[in-house]
Amino acid sequence: MRTIQLKTCLLVILFTLSFSSYATEIWVATNGTDNNPGTKEKPLATLSHALFMAQQLRLNSATLPANGIHIIIKGGYYYLTKPIVITTSMQGTANCPLYIEAAPNEIPIFSGGIPVTKWQKATNITTLPTEISSKLLVAKTPMINGVPLHFRELWINNNKA
Repeated sequence: MRTIQLKTCLLVILFTLSFSSYATEIWVATNGTDNNPGTKEKPLATLSHALFMAQQLRLNSATLPANGIHIIIKGGYYYLTKPIVITTSMQGTANCPLYIEAAPNEIPIFSGGIPVTKWQKATNITTLPTEISSKLLVAKTPMINGVPLHFRELWINNNKA
């Protein structure tokens, strides 16, 4: 954890030195990682970490970017396990606003749903008639931080099951 915080501080200093008179861009992509610097070539994975970097940039910069801080999100699905929180200290100022925007011609989708994968035909179900048990599928419950996900709804192909 300490290594990630140190890397984040170093990245904020680099942003400060190199982008002080320009708009600063922090990129997020589904194939990114939060250990990356947040560039277009090496994007972050989460909006939450991009917001954290933007906040650190504001707190640790002697000169803020004149055209604001832009968090640019590439297209794809971003599955959330907790809410995204944007506080007043993150929103920016008139001189240096915070923008959260989609990359050009891309559509990012933030979802509170968690995909259930690796469906298989159910086997050895002797308590149901064969015509029913032969149509059953099973999958393991997704784990969130080592705990099985507790859910109230199940959607299959955009239809509530």
